[in-house]
Amino acid sequence: GHHAAGASKIKGLLSTISLVLECRDFRLPLSTHNPTLERAVAGRERLVVYTKSDLGADSARAARPALRRLYGPDRVLFWDKNRPATTDALLARLRDMAREQDSLTGLRALVVGMPNVGKSTLLNALRTAGTPPGQRRAKAARTGDQAGVTRRVGTAVRVVDPEDRSAGGVAGGVYVLDTPGIFQPYVDDGVTMVKVALAHGIKKGLIPDEILADYLLYRMNRWDPRLYARYCEPTNDVNEFLDAVARRDGKLKT
Repeated sequence: GHHAAGASKIKGLLSTISLVLECRDFRLPLSTHNPTLERAVAGRERLVVYTKSDLGADSARAARPALRRLYGPDRVLFWDKNRPATTDALLARLRDMAREQDSLTGLRALVVGMPNVGKSTLLNALRTAGTPPGQRRAKAARTGDQAGVTRRVGTAVRVVDPEDRSAGGVAGGVYVLDTPGIFQPYVDDGVTMVKVALAHGIKKGLIPDEILADYLLYRMNRWDPRLYARYCEPTNDVNEFLDAVARRDGKLKT
């Protein structure tokens, strides 16, 4: 229910929004692309932010130039919460856009994306980095390691303070609104669903853990079985793999 309500609220807000920050998980750059959401924000300037870029495989990093070409080099940013420079780069981009807009009421940006792609974490990082030295601010949005932590559209959070335009400032500042993750109404590709579930993009329990583990084992075997060498020899048997993990980590009941 909150997915539909969130999508409806987003559409209602678009008339007051100058920029859409669409977040996608860099580990799943294609699977976390939501065409339904993209259509909902059509007509607004958009910046695609690939979150969790530190967790992407080498193949994903090699695809960065192609992603930049797809949307334009100035419309794609790769963000890592553990690298302040990436947050600073996004803030600089927001400041530049705010100067171009030159509005007394400030630039209003809307953070959108599928569940658990890091929207709230991004907002908190922007708020912290944009706070002047010596001024501490609490987190603007709750975060968690599962889908559905954000259930409604939040209030506007100032991430860049108003500045003197005569000195090259951004006039009314920059404000960002957090939104709940919006999942596609229907996904006919089971593999995509399993990938998103492994990244905690859907509610836990909707896909049995054994299926998720079996698919993960399949992917590791295709990539490099040495990824789980500390647990057992290469295997295609998910039960053998899970037993080995349980023994190695001391999770077997006696």
